[in-house]
Amino acid sequence: MTEELPIGWDDRDFDALGERPASGRDDSLVRIACIGTLPPTMTDAVEAVFDAVRRLRQRDAGGARRLRIEFLGTSNQRSAGAAPRALGLANAFALQDLVTETPGRLDYFDALRAFRDADALLLLGTSEAHYTPSRIFAALNSNR
Repeated sequence: MTEELPIGWDDRDFDALGERPASGRDDSLVRIACIGTLPPTMTDAVEAVFDAVRRLRQRDAGGARRLRIEFLGTSNQRSAGAAPRALGLANAFALQDLVTETPGRLDYFDALRAFRDADALLLLGTSEAHYTPSRIFAALNSNR
């Protein structure tokens, strides 16, 4: 069976996800999600975020300990074995305990679910002048 999605946006896309299920997760944590491909041209932006989190940890270890930064769908490959792109940088900043990554590309509704389920979103740009951030519209519509 196949479905057709219109180009653009339909407010019912988030409605199609159904209710947000009880996650059973630790509500004392703040889940920050970065959803979508992470090309090499975003490395500077990721490093700036990781440097800020490293400095936060130096000033407020307890506050930093509450953060969880999740990189989801960072590869343009659908394979579950796609290479991680953020974890190596997290290790270089000694943040491997705060950062997780699921590199395989996400399906559309799985990405919307990840936007909705996060506490906050991390939206990064690139050093490319022609970069078009396709994730911005979904992020704005997720109300996160």
